Amino acid sequence: MGTNTAALRKELLDAGRIEQIVDLPQGIWSDATVDCVLLFLTQETDEGQRETNQPQVNLLGIRDTLDKLTTRSWDEVIHQQQSRWLNNSRNEISIRYDSLMQ
Repeated sequence: MGTNTAALRKELLDAGRIEQIVDLPQGIWSDATVDCVLLFLTQETDEGQRETNQPQVNLLGIRDTLDKLTTRSWDEVIHQQQSRWLNNSRNEISIRYDSLMQ
C-alpha cells in the first residue's frame, strides 16, 4: 500500500458517512491491476452519526462484468459498522470483516 493510504482513509472516515461501497472484481477494467471499489459518501459532522452508520457493501462475483454493475445485480450484499473502521488504528476498511475474523 502507498504511504498516505491510512491518512486518506482517516480523512474520509472523519469527514462523513460511507453510505455504500461497491467492491469490483479483479480485471473489471482491463488496464487496472489493483483492487477497485466505488465509495458513496455523505458529509457528516456529527461523530455519533458516523459511529452508528452501517454502510451497505455490494459485492460482484469474481467473473462479473460491468453490465452487472449497471443493473445492480450484486452477488452478495452485506452491512458493516463504520465504527469498526473508525476505531481501527490504521482506519482499515475491511469490507468482508465478520465475527469469525475477531
